[in-house]
Amino acid sequence: MRPAIALGGAVVVVMLVALGVSWWLLLSEDASAQRGRGGPSLAAVAVGEIQRRDIAERRTFSGTLEPRRQFTVAPHVHGRVVRLLVDEGDTVQRGELIAVLDDEEYEQEEAQAQADLQVAQATLEERRSALVVVERQYQRERALRQDGLTSATALDRLEADFVAAQAAVAVAEATVERLESLRQQARIRRSYTQVRASWPEEEGSGPRLVTRRLVEAGDAVSARDGMIVVAEVDPMRAIFGVTEREFSRLQPGQEVSLRVAAMPDQAFPAVIHRLATEFDRGSRQAQMEALVENAEGLLRIGMYTRLSVTLRQEQDALVVPVEAPTRRSGSQVIFVIDEEQDPLQVRQIPVRLGIRDGVWQEIILDEDAQSGHVTAGARVITLGHQLLSEGTAVRIPDAGRAQEQTELR
Repeated sequence: MRPAIALGGAVVVVMLVALGVSWWLLLSEDASAQRGRGGPSLAAVAVGEIQRRDIAERRTFSGTLEPRRQFTVAPHVHGRVVRLLVDEGDTVQRGELIAVLDDEEYEQEEAQAQADLQVAQATLEERRSALVVVERQYQRERALRQDGLTSATALDRLEADFVAAQAAVAVAEATVERLESLRQQARIRRSYTQVRASWPEEEGSGPRLVTRRLVEAGDAVSARDGMIVVAEVDPMRAIFGVTEREFSRLQPGQEVSLRVAAMPDQAFPAVIHRLATEFDRGSRQAQMEALVENAEGLLRIGMYTRLSVTLRQEQDALVVPVEAPTRRSGSQVIFVIDEEQDPLQVRQIPVRLGIRDGVWQEIILDEDAQSGHVTAGARVITLGHQLLSEGTAVRIPDAGRAQEQTELR
């Protein structure tokens, strides 16, 4: 792979050298022709056009697509997987049945709990019946004692029996409540063999995508063992690293645009969701997260993506080709063709540079440097600056000849 890249770079270098040689030869031929005609020596230059257009300062960051939320569905009980009802790429709703475990063990457990409860309920009825009998005997003995027809000892004995019968009923009632609870637990444990997808209500009720299946039918699983991975993929998260220089110029809610290598011609609108509160000490970058809509499901987890964000923009700005500005005495200037002179001459105009966007560079003129030459449609020098100063006479070689010589080489 590396040799191919190196070869491609070598080809670009050769082409550039060929273009430079062609241009130099063309200039030499034109200069010779001028001297042969006895004319003045003119500086040969290439030109571009000054324009007015909207321009924007953009930055591009590289990142990865991640699900907005992701969780693993796991059973609450152990068992053997009888059926797995979903596969990778399927969508599931909250509460949807996704797998069934063997419930034979839990069915027997529930049946045992039901039987124990029935025994306890029968015992309770028996204790209540005994209490009724003892209570009647106790009340009758109290009446006899008031008439002096029985002894205090007999009354005390029946009173003790009555209290013991009440306690026996209370114990039986508690036993029934405990066994009812155990039966309910057995039912719940059996219900857990029906494994369902679930997530908090505050995370929304929309469908989720099954991204991975971790088990197959027939596998034995323990409680909390993952069975499938479910993710929310609409919207998705795009995670990027941002340098300190750009961090302060970004903010949540800012609109951005995403592209992925699989669909390079399609832009996906997104919005910055959050920015990290600290920078990584190793990379000196902070994490930025953007949310991108994915209703059609075109974006996939793990895709490499590039985020483009507009930091500022100007409308109807004065722009020149990026090759036009050059430095003179530590300041930026452009050389503009004075079309009224014969031969053509250049005017050196000081400028300040604004937004750069691709092949265009915004220029800002100082108030005391306004010139009628710097207007939309005027021609500006893009090649040959080293030959120029204020008032230099120039000529513009035939670009077609230069291109023809380059192709021949």
